[in-house]
Amino acid sequence: MVGLLKLAGLHGAQAVLAGQLDAMLETGELPDLKALRDRYAPREAQCPDVEVQMPPVAVYHELLEKVVA
Repeated sequence: MVGLLKLAGLHGAQAVLAGQLDAMLETGELPDLKALRDRYAPREAQCPDVEVQMPPVAVYHELLEKVVA
């Protein structure tokens, strides 16, 4: 199956996937690409929404005055 080769190559799961396939072959099972993809393909990261509130420029001027003084 080309899909298995793609899964192993793109996601760096060669060794783990090879072990899983060996075990399946010993029991006479056929590989289920969807199940293997769900198990070994990386999940998309969930990034939190971050709101940045910039302080007024006057705050920076106050800080600079304290550093220079």
